[in-house]
Parts: sequence; C-alpha cells; structure tokens
Amino acid sequence: MSTEEQITAMIAGLEPWRRKYGGSVDIAHDVPHLFKVLGESPGKVRAGILFAGETIRDELNSDVVGRVDRKFWIAFSRGYSLESYKGKSLVSGIAGGGPLFQIIDAAKTPLRKLRIGTDDEPVPFYKGTELLTFEGVTLDAYRIEITVTAELEDLTDDFEPAEEAENT
Repeated sequence: MSTEEQITAMIAGLEPWRRKYGGSVDIAHDVPHLFKVLGESPGKVRAGILFAGETIRDELNSDVVGRVDRKFWIAFSRGYSLESYKGKSLVSGIAGGGPLFQIIDAAKTPLRKLRIGTDDEPVPFYKGTELLTFEGVTLDAYRIEITVTAELEDLTDDFEPAEEAENT
C-alpha cells in the first residue's frame, strides 16, 4: 500500500471514533501544520495524522526485499491554545466532554485493528502514547505512534529518463 492509502485507511478507521466524540481527523503535512490542526476549534476534540518517517526493515537486503516500516503520529488535543489545562481535562473532562485519556484510549483500538499493511503483517504496530511537546514545552496534546509495514513500490515506469545535456 502507498503512504496515501495507509493514511486514508487510518482516517476511515477513526470515523466511528470521530462521530462518537464529535471531533475531526485531519492530515498534517509537517509538525507546525500538526500544531495548527490541533489548535483549531478550541474545546473540540481534534486528531491530526502525520507521516513521521520511514525506515528500511532489513539493513542487509533492503534493496532486494524493499520492505519498510512507515511511522505515523496520530496526535490528539482539545485545542485550548495547546497550553496545559492543569490536568482536569485528562481525567475528568471539561465542557461536557469526556476525559482526554479516555478519548485517546478509545482511538487506540481502531488504530490497532486496522488492516493496512502487507499480507503477512496486516496490522499496525502500536509503539506507545506520549505527551506532545514543542521546543521543550509540554502541550495539552498527546500522540500515538504506530508503524505500518509496507513494500516499496517500483515507480520506474512512471519516470522518463532525463535527456543528456549536450556539451557546447
């Protein structure tokens, strides 16, 4: 599966979660955009999916095997200017919404059950949940990290060889 297909599958997998908690799930193209996504609509649960990198699965045979682990961050916040809310929102909820820990835990299950990898490793590998920080400041946000196994696609047919420049 391509990275785009994997992200699309994550968004679809989180749809029941989004409906239950009245939030939104958006794709972030970099870390500053992730913070923007999470900070919109204060009070509303927001999730942002960020493609955070890709590593080869097998150092020795990477060019032959073509298997990689794609790392994704799925970050969650209520968007209160991304400042710490004194912990109340984490365990008892605020403004009629459930506790943020409960909301995050509810998102873990559908993410872990997704079938978005290769045939022999179809489910994401849950790597943990951490505070989201920016330049050493703890924010009112958490991120789940998952990795998904993928086969590198052969894109050679999509590109034409460059014409050689003439020496003048």
